[in-house]
Amino acid sequence: MSVSRTTCPSCGAGLKSAAGFNPGQAVRCPKCSTPFTVPDADAGFEEVVDEPAPPKKKGPPARAARDDDDDRPRRRSRDDDDEDDDDDRPRKKGKKKAAGGYKNSPARFAILGVLLVVLGVLAFLLYQKKMKEKEDAEAPPPPAPEESGNRQVAPPIRPGPRQEMNQGGAGVVAGGPKADDFRPVGDGPTAAATDRGINGMKQVLLAMHNYHDRKGAFPAAAITGPDGKALLSWRVAILPYIEQDALYKQFKLTEPWDSPANRPLLAQMPAVYQGTLPGNDGKTSFKVFVGGGALFDPRVGRRLSNVSDGTSNTLAVVESGAPVEWTRPMDIAFDGKVASPRLVSPTGGDTILAATADGAVRRLSLERNGPDTIRRLVGAADGEVVEIE
Repeated sequence: MSVSRTTCPSCGAGLKSAAGFNPGQAVRCPKCSTPFTVPDADAGFEEVVDEPAPPKKKGPPARAARDDDDDRPRRRSRDDDDEDDDDDRPRKKGKKKAAGGYKNSPARFAILGVLLVVLGVLAFLLYQKKMKEKEDAEAPPPPAPEESGNRQVAPPIRPGPRQEMNQGGAGVVAGGPKADDFRPVGDGPTAAATDRGINGMKQVLLAMHNYHDRKGAFPAAAITGPDGKALLSWRVAILPYIEQDALYKQFKLTEPWDSPANRPLLAQMPAVYQGTLPGNDGKTSFKVFVGGGALFDPRVGRRLSNVSDGTSNTLAVVESGAPVEWTRPMDIAFDGKVASPRLVSPTGGDTILAATADGAVRRLSLERNGPDTIRRLVGAADGEVVEIE
């Protein structure tokens, strides 16, 4: 006799079958998957009675039970999460609380304070830069060099046929051979000497530009005393800008170059002034043009903004003529009208080292650039622009 219901001896789940269960029938519990045998009818089974099927509930269809249901991962219910004491995952409210705590943390205020300090320093530096530019724009330009026709040239110290102009008083110091009397020995510098001279002249022009950035103008042709007399060369004035600040501090700037205090310093001539000369004996041929609208004036420095002919078209320093004591304020006089000064290589040949006001250094051919071209190149603002050939 078949029965309609039976009970799983393992989990106690009630089993029901429309076809009924036969005693001794092997059955597997759909809930716990435990196999068991249907007991005899004497064990209290109910007979099969046809009952109407219960109404179906609305909702998603139930999934068919499978033998491996217990092996599948199941989603944790909210009730399980609440009952699980080991679950320490943060909730959304906790995150909001943590974020709110950072907003009020001391670290946040410290970072904001550092940023404000940095912005304040940058604003102060920008303000200083603007004020300096404004002062430079409002500063009056230095007096323009006087034309030779209006200048009173001081009498030479030692008159004679071997006199050369120098920068004493209103214009020049005497002593030393004239360019016309100088006769170089040799057929020109060696390649190594030329490279040494070019590198040295580049450092000299770089120092002049650094001087200009610091002082607002190029150095004057000489360091002068209270009476306007030239005491020391511009080569001494730029010593701090060629890494010779210690040597510069040894000079007595109120005494002439050959005073008992200054004359011993001739032996300490920096190597940049040697040029193409074969040895460093305290003399140099690095010279500038002075007066007559040239880049250098005996007393005042010229601004680059006043070089209207263009810095690349204006001669600044040349290596020419007989070597002179490097501290001595002796250079090449220029009148700007009559004729250009005669240039000659100190080591022979038809080329000399020349640097323009923009800092470029080259070998200047005296054969391709005649006296008229040299005169135009020396003038800084004469309106006669010419390029070096």
